[in-house]
Amino acid sequence: MDFSQALLDLKAGNRRTRTGWNGAKALGLRMFVVSGGGDTVGVFGEEAARLGLADDTELQRKEALFMFVEGTIFPYMPSRADLYADDWEPA
Repeated sequence: MDFSQALLDLKAGNRRTRTGWNGAKALGLRMFVVSGGGDTVGVFGEEAARLGLADDTELQRKEALFMFVEGTIFPYMPSRADLYADDWEPA
């Protein structure tokens, strides 16, 4: 499956991985979408100050791609290779 198909599946709540990612199976590499859903997140103290915001500012959460690797999640931006790959599969 190519990235456009994988993205549609991700938006539908499914997880995807690539066979072209070295160690994907062993490390458990997989992508998923965290939906925004109109939720808000409070920003407080030092974090608010670093962002130049008032303490206890509410920010709206937006939909984003994340990757899961060995028990850790982090925001994911597809590489050029990921965008052109046709080896996406269910995770």
